Amino acid sequence: MLMHGDVAAPKYGGATQQQVTALLGRFRELGVSQLLPEYAMATMAGYTYHASTQAGVAATVGLGTVATGFCLANNPSSGHVLIPLQAVVVCTSAPAGVGTLGWAYSFHTTTLVTHTTPLTVRSGLMQDLVAAPAEKGLADSSFTVPATQVAIRPIPGGPVATGSISDANVVDNFNGSIVLMPGGQLSTFCLTTAISAIISMSWLALPL
Repeated sequence: MLMHGDVAAPKYGGATQQQVTALLGRFRELGVSQLLPEYAMATMAGYTYHASTQAGVAATVGLGTVATGFCLANNPSSGHVLIPLQAVVVCTSAPAGVGTLGWAYSFHTTTLVTHTTPLTVRSGLMQDLVAAPAEKGLADSSFTVPATQVAIRPIPGGPVATGSISDANVVDNFNGSIVLMPGGQLSTFCLTTAISAIISMSWLALPL
């Protein structure tokens, strides 16, 4: 089969929101990943962003609207979709009891998340320390969400018993399973016992 590709970054946009299905990387490798980060082309094209807590933060127990931990929010007026790529969770202390971490989701079409302790969002293309524009996603370690949260996904590994940690370092790959539309937010929560951890996340921000 004969295939033709362009040596260029992926193109995304236009009235039909079409993107190339095959492209050649800078070293002429064939990429058919639809902007997947394994080929670094999404980052080179300026679509990848990330944020991290700067110290261990205790994730809130339960699904309340006022919480601490890590939150990624997509403003209702952002004009972008946010696609979480990967989260890294490193526990900084053993819990007082059996602990389980998870991801919660909420959505509101008009009201913004209250950013009590905002984190700096930066481009994955690391050429400066300039904060990214708000439409590329907002992150917090302390926040208030405008709508009731629901649990949607456990975070594998981590603490499993009182005073012990089975795996202090957890990498959670989303693999495109979650897309945050404008007004959506994704945040951590603890099921029963508070767990402190350094939490970071990377995501794609693509225009609607």
